Amino acid sequence: MAMPPLSVGERYAASFNVAPPTSSATLLNFSDAETKALFDQMVSSKWSVLYSGTATFKGTECTTSDETYDYSKLPTTVNFVFGFASPTTYVNCQNQENQGDPFDGEEYQRGVTIQENQASIAQLTLHLEHAFYSETQHEPALYFDQLAALLVGQPEGSVLTLDLAKSVDPSAFTDGEGTPLPWRSCDGSTIPDAKQRSFDTGSVPLDPGGNPQSALRDYYDYIHYVQSSQGHLNGGEGLCYIQRNYPSPD
Repeated sequence: MAMPPLSVGERYAASFNVAPPTSSATLLNFSDAETKALFDQMVSSKWSVLYSGTATFKGTECTTSDETYDYSKLPTTVNFVFGFASPTTYVNCQNQENQGDPFDGEEYQRGVTIQENQASIAQLTLHLEHAFYSETQHEPALYFDQLAALLVGQPEGSVLTLDLAKSVDPSAFTDGEGTPLPWRSCDGSTIPDAKQRSFDTGSVPLDPGGNPQSALRDYYDYIHYVQSSQGHLNGGEGLCYIQRNYPSPD
């Protein structure tokens, strides 16, 4: 049965899912065997999101909260494959293109308004920087070297995966050898007063022995939590209600 046409001037709720792929998915822009192998790994591991690439340290004039820490232990080139088993539904998203007053405490009205004789845009946007958040609140400072530090003590050339983040305390970071990791800034920004690096979980409970449905247990859980907040509508700050479809606190 054909769907009835959308009504001009009406505003429709907009939601979308990010889910693991299946082997029957249609592949677009997969130009080489390496990319296809990563896709196959997503299917077999039930990853809904995959980051694969190389991070290169380019800092020159850096400040740190602990001058005694030996940063030369950290690799300056890191090949990484981050597979996130974090299927998520982004529900009833806000839309910065809307006019009119939003709900209290929100930036924009929700949904997509159907325009007359012109396209009505509903662009699904993923903000890839969320995985590197230093707080569970929106738009904090971003850091990568707490991830590079996980390779300290690993064989040279090891590929960094999120498995190394398991059992790592996000409120008191240590490197791969168990040495406390200080704060570091190489862009002139102010570093926190605390000597040891720690990320703020805010109102989200942190409990190493807790139930993953009610508390973050480690940095592995933390990075999944902040990554799964990356879904937006229409490019900017069209925030959505986040329904995490994996064991996670609300």
